Amino acid sequence: GANMRIAKMAGADLRAAYMKRTDLERAGLRGADLWDANLRGTNLGGDLTDAIDTTNKQLTQARLLMGATLPDGTVIEDEDQWLEFKAKYGGAE
Repeated sequence: GANMRIAKMAGADLRAAYMKRTDLERAGLRGADLWDANLRGTNLGGDLTDAIDTTNKQLTQARLLMGATLPDGTVIEDEDQWLEFKAKYGGAE
């Protein structure tokens, strides 16, 4: 996957984007449209505030979500919170 750490992609149209194993740690995805984007194995530690068409189940595809700000403003602060999120929204594999 690509290294897109700290990339600024606020408001980007990422519908159906193939981002498998992409490193998006600290990426600015505020308001990005992630409808049907493949997030499997990504490091989504960035800002997803107000991301469009993004489901919690879709976010559980990520390898890591620690440090991420979710579309609803919730921040995943540590591994325990990440694992709890995955279990709650069906991402446990």
